[in-house]
Amino acid sequence: MEKLNVELENCYGIRELTHTFSFEGSKSNLIYAPNGTMKTSFAKTFLDTSRGISPKDGIFEERITTCRITDETGSEIDPKTIFVIESERSEYSSEKMPLLLANRQLRSKYEKTRKDITTSNAEVRKKLQKISGMRNGIEEEICETFGFSDILECYTTILPIINNDEQPLIDEGKYKSYYNPKIVAFLNDEKSKEQIDEYIKKYNELIESSGFLKKGIFNHTNATDVAKQLKSNKYFEANHKIVLDNSGNPIEVDDPKKFEEILNEEITRILKDKELQKRFEEIDQALTKNAELKAFREFLENKPSILPELKNLAEYRKKIWISYFKQISQEISNLVHLYEEGKKPIAEMIEQAKKENTEWKRVVEIFNSRFSVPYTLSVVNQEDVILQDEVPTIHFEYNDQIDKKRLPRSELVRSLSTGEKRALYILDIIFEVEARKIEGNDCLLVIDDLADSFDYKNKYAIIQYLDDIVKYDNFLAIILSHNFDFFRTIQSRLGIPRNSTYMVLIDNTKVELKPSEFLNPSKFIQKWQRQYHENPKVFVSLIPFVRNLIEYTKGVDDSDFLKLTSLLHYKADTESIRTSDILEIYNKIFNNTFTIQDDKVIDIILNQAEACLPVDESINLETKLILAIAIRLLTEKYIIKKINDQQFVNNITSNQTSTLIKKLKEINPNDENLAVIDGVNLMTPENIHFNSFMYEPLIDISSANLKDLYKDVKAL
Repeated sequence: MEKLNVELENCYGIRELTHTFSFEGSKSNLIYAPNGTMKTSFAKTFLDTSRGISPKDGIFEERITTCRITDETGSEIDPKTIFVIESERSEYSSEKMPLLLANRQLRSKYEKTRKDITTSNAEVRKKLQKISGMRNGIEEEICETFGFSDILECYTTILPIINNDEQPLIDEGKYKSYYNPKIVAFLNDEKSKEQIDEYIKKYNELIESSGFLKKGIFNHTNATDVAKQLKSNKYFEANHKIVLDNSGNPIEVDDPKKFEEILNEEITRILKDKELQKRFEEIDQALTKNAELKAFREFLENKPSILPELKNLAEYRKKIWISYFKQISQEISNLVHLYEEGKKPIAEMIEQAKKENTEWKRVVEIFNSRFSVPYTLSVVNQEDVILQDEVPTIHFEYNDQIDKKRLPRSELVRSLSTGEKRALYILDIIFEVEARKIEGNDCLLVIDDLADSFDYKNKYAIIQYLDDIVKYDNFLAIILSHNFDFFRTIQSRLGIPRNSTYMVLIDNTKVELKPSEFLNPSKFIQKWQRQYHENPKVFVSLIPFVRNLIEYTKGVDDSDFLKLTSLLHYKADTESIRTSDILEIYNKIFNNTFTIQDDKVIDIILNQAEACLPVDESINLETKLILAIAIRLLTEKYIIKKINDQQFVNNITSNQTSTLIKKLKEINPNDENLAVIDGVNLMTPENIHFNSFMYEPLIDISSANLKDLYKDVKAL
């Protein structure tokens, strides 16, 4: 993209803005926007656009909004290419962070190894869901039942039990019919336990009285299993026989039907025993309380032989699942085989992933090497992010130069200063930017006062990183700042040409971006040197600059310094100083021989202040200097008249404005104009001096605020 056309109306306070940003000569455009002009509104508008939302006016929502953001062909730019870095946020969660931890080759190998296992496990899970009637949390239930945390390890361990020849406890039926909270509560009830114990006691007596069944050795379940195995293996068809002990009276059996008849008669004798049935009926009465227990009652009624199993609830629960597993034993065997085959290479890949040098580490190195903060960071689940696409879990190590402690982010931020929290936000931004680099798509960065709340070291670290970003092929940037020092430094460090740097001008309700000024102090001072004899605004604006030059070269006792001071503070000679007096000083300093009409300088100052009022300007330094000088002179003149103590005034040697205000408050604490005077003290004391960050504070002050203050002071 070579150009960006922006047309905005009623977007978060921007009444109208039409501008074309060019990226042909520079990949960055820079805007100086004093607070309250358009900076954050501009960023919010682009943020909405990036999210596919139509911007609006934040207060007057009924106003019709226009927002067109197009390239040089007139095509709307893709919202996904816009990334807004906001000034008001303290954190940003990048969804692209896993890209920084990616090793595509290792991930592909891992996924290929896992694919067959995952597919097989899904098949087992689906069949178990159908058999058991349990849709959700089935693997968690199985793991809990058998005491495992991993379902594949669980299947691997219990596979021999699944494949043994034991008859399953149940043939069919839903899990909740056999095991649910109501059934568990019933089986844990003391009375129920007692009744079941009585039943089991009688059952065991009957088993002991059997001719060929033996308690704990060969019960009716074992006998049934044997009968089925003999039949399925065609034992009798091979002319074999079995001999049942029958209490010392052996019975020879050579026919499967006869064997089944003998077994069924014996089982029926036991289960139909009147006393045993009486015990069962006692249990049965407690099973009619609710629907869940009624279903369990039907199950026991159809299979009363299962009652002895209920003595051990944990084993009973396992046997239910084993019954289900036996129905899909082949599928589980296949799954375990795949898992065993893949376990070693998967473990090796996980270890490799833990040791990977990823883009993530490069980002951390960028952050730790450039930013001065009391914490370092690491990813504790790198292998899962690389191999299983999980969200990174980041831990921070806080170091107070005595001890170190690892903390999650939520705990860390409680102990950080505002600047340190902002640095953490910068880290989030770096993650997003570096991930976008990896994606390789176009990216338009809209940066709203990124360096706010930082000390100088971290502020310059940000500038260095911005310089790195805009050098990347697919990245363009629009950088906004209300801080003139930062604005000027960005322009210099990033080498942004003047035709790509702007200052905001508010003309009525229209926002205009004008070519920037004051980027190089020597250039506008050179302009003033050439114009002071013919331009009264420049003549007044030079007063503080020349005064500072004399202060540094000749000292504060020099007569020229004192004369110029009398035009920045109201002194006994302020009203008598003529333009010829000041012109003589200027000509000496700049080695000129200019001439000028002779007038009272204070009249020129006040006339020029009046001339500034009707002009709509946001960025004119001369206007702000003239207004600030006029405000101070009028305020001091008012206070001197009010305190009426010339000797006190004559004895002031420094900080005249604040000293006069303090005196006024002492002698007249209820002066009705103190609020206005405090505003003067707040806005102008240091700002009109050239050595105050090259006029930066004055440039940052709104012209409108200075004009309002001047009007208030003039009315004193």
